This record gives sequence, C-alpha cells and structure tokens, in this order.
Amino acid sequence: MKPTFKFGLHLHRKHAETFHILEGEVEFRVGSETRVVGPDTTIHVPPNTPHAVRVINGKEARMLMIYAPAGIEQFLDEMKTFTDAQFADKEFMRTFNEKYDNIQLE
Repeated sequence: MKPTFKFGLHLHRKHAETFHILEGEVEFRVGSETRVVGPDTTIHVPPNTPHAVRVINGKEARMLMIYAPAGIEQFLDEMKTFTDAQFADKEFMRTFNEKYDNIQLE
C-alpha cells in the first residue's frame, strides 16, 4: 500500500476482516483503541466494529487481508483504478462503498 494510504473510520455489517502486516508500519483504530503495528502482527476486526487504517512513517506497507465471508476482496482492486475526480465525488464513493459493505462513519 502507498505511503499515503488511509481508510477513514468505517464498519462492515456482514464482514469480518483480519489483517496480517507483512512490511511497514500501520496505524489501526479498532473501536476505541489505536495501535501502531509492524511486521508479523495480526489484527482482527469483527463485523459491526468501527475501524480505520493508515500507513505511517512515509514508507509503503504490505498486508495480507482476509475477509469472511468472501466477496469484499475485489474492493481494493477496483479502487486502484479510480481517478482523483472519482475519489473526490462523494456520491460515487458512497455508492461504491455500499457495494462492498463499507459503511463510512467519518
């Protein structure tokens, strides 16, 4: 993930996420707890749990992301193709996020 990657506070109604950090440092906010984690750390986020993710220290990060149930994994692949204009279009992003069970909270 790019050094500037961040995904604001959100939740998934139907999906659990598990993140395993492979490289870099990532700040996770899960519920009321914020942690900075590095390689070989695993974070689990149950459904309906507010969370945010941000790459820190100006370096790229790599994570293994596991979703249960399956189906949300295409989210990041599709998002890689977006233009800056699409990212700035709030209605476009709201519709896109809902498609993948991403409920934005901030």
